[in-house]
Amino acid sequence: MFIPPEKRKLSIYLLLVLIFLIIGITTGGNIYLTAKIADIKKGTQDNLASVAYLKVARIRTWWEERLGDASTIFNDHPMVLLLQEFLVDKTGERNNHITKEILVWMDAFQKTANYRDIMLLDANGSVKLAIDYKDKKICSASQQFILEALRTKKITATDIYRCDVHNAVDIDILIPLLAAEGDNAKPVGLVLLRINPNQFLYPLIQYYPTPSRTAETLLVRREGDYVLYLNDLRHQKETALSLKFPLNSDGLVEAMAAKGKEGIIEEGIDYRGAKVLSVVQRIPKTSWYLIAKIDEKEAYSPVKLEVFRVSCIAFFLMAFSIVFIALVWNQQVTKFYRIRYEIEAKRVKVEDDLRKANEEWERTFNAVSDAIFIITTDQVVLKGNKAFFEMLGAGPEDVVGKKCYAAINKFNKPLHSCLLKDTKLDSRPHTEEVEVSETGLFLLISTSPIFDDKGKLVAAVHVARDITERKRIEKDLQEAKEKLEKTNKELTKLDQLKSGFIATVSHELRTPLAIIKEGISLILDKIPGEINEKQLKILDVSLHNIDRLARIINSLLDISKIEAGKVELKKVFVSISDTISHAASVFENTIKQKGLELRLDIDKDTEKVYADADRITQVVTNLLDNAIKFTDKGYIEISCKNKKDFIECSVADTGVGISKENLPKVFDKFQQFGRVAGAGEKGTGLGLSIAKNIIDMHNGSMSVESELGKGTKFTFKLHKYTSEELFDKSVKDAIENAAQNGLKMSIVMIASETSKAAGGEVPARKMHDILSEAVRLVKHNLNHVGDDIIRNDGDILVILKDCSKQNSLKVKSRIEEIMRKYLSDNEMSGIIKLWFGCAAYPDDAADEMNLVLKAKNALYSSKKA
Repeated sequence: MFIPPEKRKLSIYLLLVLIFLIIGITTGGNIYLTAKIADIKKGTQDNLASVAYLKVARIRTWWEERLGDASTIFNDHPMVLLLQEFLVDKTGERNNHITKEILVWMDAFQKTANYRDIMLLDANGSVKLAIDYKDKKICSASQQFILEALRTKKITATDIYRCDVHNAVDIDILIPLLAAEGDNAKPVGLVLLRINPNQFLYPLIQYYPTPSRTAETLLVRREGDYVLYLNDLRHQKETALSLKFPLNSDGLVEAMAAKGKEGIIEEGIDYRGAKVLSVVQRIPKTSWYLIAKIDEKEAYSPVKLEVFRVSCIAFFLMAFSIVFIALVWNQQVTKFYRIRYEIEAKRVKVEDDLRKANEEWERTFNAVSDAIFIITTDQVVLKGNKAFFEMLGAGPEDVVGKKCYAAINKFNKPLHSCLLKDTKLDSRPHTEEVEVSETGLFLLISTSPIFDDKGKLVAAVHVARDITERKRIEKDLQEAKEKLEKTNKELTKLDQLKSGFIATVSHELRTPLAIIKEGISLILDKIPGEINEKQLKILDVSLHNIDRLARIINSLLDISKIEAGKVELKKVFVSISDTISHAASVFENTIKQKGLELRLDIDKDTEKVYADADRITQVVTNLLDNAIKFTDKGYIEISCKNKKDFIECSVADTGVGISKENLPKVFDKFQQFGRVAGAGEKGTGLGLSIAKNIIDMHNGSMSVESELGKGTKFTFKLHKYTSEELFDKSVKDAIENAAQNGLKMSIVMIASETSKAAGGEVPARKMHDILSEAVRLVKHNLNHVGDDIIRNDGDILVILKDCSKQNSLKVKSRIEEIMRKYLSDNEMSGIIKLWFGCAAYPDDAADEMNLVLKAKNALYSSKKA
């Protein structure tokens, strides 16, 4: 019978293995039987040393993997930038996509490395994001390590500790997130990896590889003058981080380890007081010592049964070896023939799959509507699909294998302009639009390089798409665009003429109206003489209509100023709830006189917004006036709610409502939609348009909800900012504007405080009025139209658009001169102290954070001086 060489070689190996096993078992038995107690002791110690070594190696590897995870995060610049973007977002407008992306990353990282938790902390050590954010708190034991990580800007790990928040044993690794590279990088936060020792470390320590009644491994560390047990013990439960003994305990193996003794300890006792054989090994990069130990009684017990045990073991080992080798031989023979059959079956299947794949590829290749063809670097047509040959009106035999310029372009030599030449020059894809003059077709031809296994360019695949229809559409769109632009210019010019006419007429009407009103008021006051009852009624009606006409004129002037961009907002931090409450109180009697109910739903604790209080009052007044005008019964509800990132205000009524088709035009000028107002004054159709424009000028939004016959609700939203967020946003917007237009910009920061040494603090109201007037003077003297001033209490920020660093220093000096002169004129120079600092983009900094920081540093320097 033929025996394959592989099988014959295996039989020789197995026979040799059997012989060596028999010899080894016999020799080992004899040696073991003649061994002394010292040999047993050494064997036990070697076994303990091996266990200790292997476990230390596994712990060290495990710990290095955890530190490696931390290093991966620390050096993962895209992820660090994403985390920083999340942390430094001071607008409060969290991007949901970024948050979800970070949470997905945390979840994947947590599951991959089996961490208890992963948290994202800000620079103050507060948890800003975690898998389950609402339940996450920082254990007090981690606080000092968080500060150390932020201070050193390095990855920092805690020791094993018991968390006082969830009463579990943890290890934390803290990874600082640096805002930039270099020694001056400032951490903006940390990533905290929380490790559960019960997942790997404790099971590894508590597991002992061989059966034993007393053998165990345990972890200890030194804690002051005590040795602390870090895990639950085999013979004593609930000891992790709670059981400790003094370091001077006589003969205590754990105390010796904590004092730094390593290796085999010949004599000693354990925490029970039992004599043990033990090995101590320190775990690198930690304060932990691993102790492998076994009771002396158990270690020496095999001596009594040596002869019988060795004989039985030798007999059974030889029998087992024979049976095992026989089974292995049979298994290998079976496996050999099975593998040969599987290889043959796989070969047949692969050949069939390749054939089917090739047929499928050819069908797909020919089904593509675009013309696809491959040309070698020698300009020979290698292959083409069905659309390619149909485009040429030729068969494969007329094209394949021939020069492309002859087969496709019908030329006798290469073309001067050729996409293949471009691809050969730089080995990159190229695209070009080509017009076929003979047919009037437009083709979009693209080439992509094909490389061999050595990276050498061998051919290029060409794709030609018919874009004739697209080019026609583009031409039609361009013509339509030009017509629309021409029409838009004409309409804009007409709108400007109309606005100018309205403004002029309004101005011309105000003076005679004022004179008429004053004359009627004098008559009503009976200055010229007595008047009868009938005359009094006629004059009252006249005066009422004059007031109405004056309001119409004011509305026309407002809308013309808004459209001309001449409305200047006087923004300060105001309480929006107070502003709305005051506006509502003005209309309270009017609403009650009409038989309507006034409902107020105003949060008293709404945060302040940066807005023009008078203009916001005008918005609410227009909305209330509109609601009263078109509501005959029911109620009018005014709401002001404090949302996460904005203040939401609304005015709702139960009036006639607005039809669905008219809602898109509700904020257009002069719109009435045929609505019938109640008794009293009719509107101009400008109030809502003015209100919408004022909210837009505050970078807010206004919307409307209405149902015909049921009522209308107008809602506007204003963003909330802290002074610091407003400063940062204003500077960021100015930098972006400068970058887009290729300009420079600068900022001037002003800080103020009262001097107690000069006669006591200035009352807050007087301080506010003095600084407000000083700011007004400064703003009046700014030259550039886009320059702006933002103020919060005693802090003032001046934004100078299109201003270089050199000019900003001059402007700073001029501002300082104006403000100091004003204080001197009002005898406040010694009472109110001012400090100035400025910085320029891009000379001093390239982003808003560093630009503001530069200006603050300059301000503090002047303060110290």
